Amino acid sequence: MPAQRNVSMVPIRITVHDFVGHAFQTQLSRELARKGHSVQHVFFSGFRSPNDQPAALPTDPATLSFDPVKLPREYPKYQYLRRHLADRSYLMACTSQIAAFRPQVVLSANASPTIQGGIQRYCSRNSIGFVNWVQDCYGIAAEKIFSRRLGVAGTLLGKYIRHKEDEVAKRSDRVIFISDDFYSAFPGIARERATVIENWAPLADLAPKPKINSWSEAHGLSEKKVFLYSGTLGLKHNPELLVQLAVELRRLPDAVVVVISEGLGRAYLEQRNRELNLSNLRLMDFQPFDVLPDVTASADVLIAMVEKDAGAYSVPSKVLTYLCAERPLLLSIPSSNLAARIVSTAGAGVTVDPDDVDGFVRAAYDLLFDRERASALALNARAYACFAFNITRIADEFERVLFSVVQSRSDPLRAPTAWFKKVFSGAR
Repeated sequence: MPAQRNVSMVPIRITVHDFVGHAFQTQLSRELARKGHSVQHVFFSGFRSPNDQPAALPTDPATLSFDPVKLPREYPKYQYLRRHLADRSYLMACTSQIAAFRPQVVLSANASPTIQGGIQRYCSRNSIGFVNWVQDCYGIAAEKIFSRRLGVAGTLLGKYIRHKEDEVAKRSDRVIFISDDFYSAFPGIARERATVIENWAPLADLAPKPKINSWSEAHGLSEKKVFLYSGTLGLKHNPELLVQLAVELRRLPDAVVVVISEGLGRAYLEQRNRELNLSNLRLMDFQPFDVLPDVTASADVLIAMVEKDAGAYSVPSKVLTYLCAERPLLLSIPSSNLAARIVSTAGAGVTVDPDDVDGFVRAAYDLLFDRERASALALNARAYACFAFNITRIADEFERVLFSVVQSRSDPLRAPTAWFKKVFSGAR
């Protein structure tokens, strides 16, 4: 039996496209370049989120380049017609940058079906491999959420998005799922064409810090009991949960709920704060990624949530970031969700059903006052991150998938079939 080729010895040209700009996907690009591959990292520089804004470091390999996509106007995330038009503008700029790099394979994630499908079509026309890194099931969540908000029109819109998303998956050379759960969402994908690689967080960039640090002191939090939520608050989240927690915590003068977010959910919290005059609900804009360890260290409890409608196929990356911080987690997430299963298995926090507001508040009090339990959960969280977030092993898994796509496209054509020979030999 011939020995397997060591893929790390065969450098290839890879474009990693991450619309959102996650720090862990930037770390993957760095690791692939460190292995000797030429890597172009493409992302949308105008997407407002708590994520990284990837940029070159002095320690980066010469084979790594960062190529941000820029748009002339602000991205209309929650204005769906304008967003569709913005996606098309983004797609033109993105494929132009990919064309200049001339990759052999594109690994693409976190983009709408419009963008994913467009990049895939470009790759197909130009004999470039396309790997669809499925981070979320846009269509399933859209169908549930839009039908609730927009009635029949929302149902039709959700079904259309679902159809386009499924189409992209079926036409991809390979598919990477972040959870086994995604197989049921894409039943048309044969298992040999899909690989499960769970998400992670860049462990080395997220070292645990003491609660009293420059950030907590600057914001008057070092002596407070802090429940912290950091991340997007969109259609998959219920910001009212944070309001109700703040209402219940008013009896504790040194307890605060800190929310670091922008956009739709942040606007809702501002309105509710005015209505209820919640002095213990503190709202802040997204913080720079390099201060994130100090931000999460300021918390006594870290909060994440996903509504039931989106719970099965949305794995919040903030949970993985939280695990690095050595703090207990409080999740309002369906127990079947991968993030909830990870936290439960690791013994890193408490998970409450999204409909159980009273249970959420009780769990918050328990974590605040049972410090021995909270400390144990925190240590378990960091221990899990140290075990699971090994970037060398993770990059090896991606490398195998990417190389298999490049290799399959470079294999010679198989011998023509008898039918092919008959037709093209002129036989009747």
